[in-house]
Amino acid sequence: MPITAEQLRNLTTGLSAAYQKGLGAAKPQFKLIATVLPSTTSAEDYGFLGSWPAIKEWVGDRQLAKLTEHGYTIQNKKFESSITVAKDKVEDDQIGQYGLMAETIGQDVSLFPEKLCFEMLCAGFTTLCYDGQNFFDTDHPMAEGVVSNIIGNIATDTGEPWFLLDTSRPLKPVVFQNRKDFEFKALDDM
Repeated sequence: MPITAEQLRNLTTGLSAAYQKGLGAAKPQFKLIATVLPSTTSAEDYGFLGSWPAIKEWVGDRQLAKLTEHGYTIQNKKFESSITVAKDKVEDDQIGQYGLMAETIGQDVSLFPEKLCFEMLCAGFTTLCYDGQNFFDTDHPMAEGVVSNIIGNIATDTGEPWFLLDTSRPLKPVVFQNRKDFEFKALDDM
């Protein structure tokens, strides 16, 4: 017996509702450590990072800060998750497990930025940041000297890393660049 357009509509509506339920069920925490910035192109340049002038007493003429431009670019990547619903399952009206899959994908989509942000934070010992140094490093160039953002000796310390982050500022330690939100899309070849 052929699948009808009404069956496909009902399937799509049910899976979409399950997906939305999953989106709403998750409670992501990534915004606690990440600044979310929109993106409208394949890559965004953040040359201004590291150029924050300090507040100082105004004596005489205004002292305009010469901002240092860093060549720091974040490339956008595409991500997806898809399932296939078997024709036999639709014909036999055995599609309940697909709702669970769609709900799980909705949760995964909601938590995906968190996965990326926390993985990036953990990779900070080996990943370059805007100044060409590893994110966690002993000699970040700052003003007229260098600054370390590491406590201890990464060469000899053992165990899991832990992080003390200042997340009170508008620019948080991690940047989550969002070009396009995930969307539920039904693709059928009827």
